[in-house]
Amino acid sequence: MRAILVAPLLLLGLDARAGAGLAPATRPALPPLPLSVAIAVDSQGKPVATAAWVRAQAETASRILGAAGVRLSAPRIRELPARHAALETRRDRDALGALVRRDAISVFVVASLRDVDDPKHYRLGVCWRPGRTRRPGVRLIILTPDALATTLAHELGHYLGNPHTRLRGNLMSYKRAGADASLTPAQVRRLSAEARRFLDEVSAAAAR
Repeated sequence: MRAILVAPLLLLGLDARAGAGLAPATRPALPPLPLSVAIAVDSQGKPVATAAWVRAQAETASRILGAAGVRLSAPRIRELPARHAALETRRDRDALGALVRRDAISVFVVASLRDVDDPKHYRLGVCWRPGRTRRPGVRLIILTPDALATTLAHELGHYLGNPHTRLRGNLMSYKRAGADASLTPAQVRRLSAEARRFLDEVSAAAAR
């Protein structure tokens, strides 16, 4: 695939916003989580989102998740073929499972993402576990260019084990706005534990 040029690999910001009374330094920072982002191209070969847009999503996610000691490496960006630009069905989402990287959290940016439970609607993002893959436990994140500033952070919350909540302003709630979102102590603990488990899995895979 043709590579999309991005800035050199740099760690993203660590000055996380505290959530639910937690001080930013409550959790010691883990090594940064590697992030691989595949941006779909349209029928003319034009990316559906820019590298700058991806970096902005990742920077917001690092800032919010920093309360749990979780941060992201600068995203490694690659191209996603046009056949994956419009995801209409579960099968379309599942097809991305074959493109998941073993050494990073795999994020796919597509032009459109139909809600598979209510096809009249479209989604801004989703954390997905492909049902058609030979690799058990594979999961991935899908975003569209219309995503909120906090959408990647929200989907990473799911990726790292947190379910939805109805707490207004919380990262895992649909009732949030702007580029800020809070975390509860329980969410912080789960994020930290799951991030550490993910890093262990990456290290184990690299040692094989």
